[in-house]
Amino acid sequence: MLLLALLGLLLFRARPARAQQVYLRQFGPTEGFQPPFVYALLQDRQGYLWLGTADGLVRYDGAHFVTFTKKDGLAEDFVVSLREEPANGRLWVGHYQGGISVKKTAAGPFTPAARAAVPATLRLPADGPPPVDTAAIGRYLRHYHLRLPAGTAPTCLLQDREGNAWMGTAGQGLWRHSDQFLRLDELPDGPLGQIPALATVAKKDHAEAWGTYGGNSFFQLRPHHFTPYSAGSPLVPPLPGEPVKVLLPRSDGGFWVGTSTGLYTKSNPKVLPQTVPGLSNNRNFDVTALAYAPGSGLWMGTAADGLYLGVWPHRSQA
Repeated sequence: MLLLALLGLLLFRARPARAQQVYLRQFGPTEGFQPPFVYALLQDRQGYLWLGTADGLVRYDGAHFVTFTKKDGLAEDFVVSLREEPANGRLWVGHYQGGISVKKTAAGPFTPAARAAVPATLRLPADGPPPVDTAAIGRYLRHYHLRLPAGTAPTCLLQDREGNAWMGTAGQGLWRHSDQFLRLDELPDGPLGQIPALATVAKKDHAEAWGTYGGNSFFQLRPHHFTPYSAGSPLVPPLPGEPVKVLLPRSDGGFWVGTSTGLYTKSNPKVLPQTVPGLSNNRNFDVTALAYAPGSGLWMGTAADGLYLGVWPHRSQA
């Protein structure tokens, strides 16, 4: 079941080396974020994202950016570092000219603070911009095969609790890398606009992921290979009512296959599909879901007529 759930999350493209680029998003004036330079990033215990900029301290709640400045109690507008006290959630702010600000409670205001008041364990930089951890940023970009546009220079990196990575830049605003726990894999070419049906096949000591477009040829998705293993022949015409809407493994190594014209079966991925007496080539029998229970039989959900239970003289078909 875990593998099946993960399959539901997989996205496929023909060029895996550029796959992660699809998850990059830039935040700038169009998204409500004005400062081009970001010097510090922090996610607090409430989940807010805080950004240190030359124009003030910016808070992002996932929908809106709010800027805090000297008018809101900060010692200076230019923010270069951020720290949160683990014990009480106090937010400490370091400024470009050496000033310090603190927000003692979630609902409280910002107030200036003395340098001596900052807990030494926080190591809060102030007095000029902090050094850029180019090694950590470089490792992250290489790990996820990310290529930022030419001229984009990251200055800080934060991985939040929701699985996103945020990058502040020098002149190109804020960037977010989402869905870093997904990997885009190559998929065999299929008919334009069609999405393959996928299924998990349980083996003795492992599980395999298989898919098909039209029921004529199948492919096995292999996590450690760049190309899937193909079985069957794309030269064989696809099943009537393609594309396949649902795929259910059989205990004998074959599959039940549902399309908009009914139910079909394959004894294994390499052979031609076969019709099921009374349930195939029927445009009034649009199969959209399949489930098998040993104590009852094969259950078939349909687009218009509800739920059916298939009963055959020989249970071995399942």
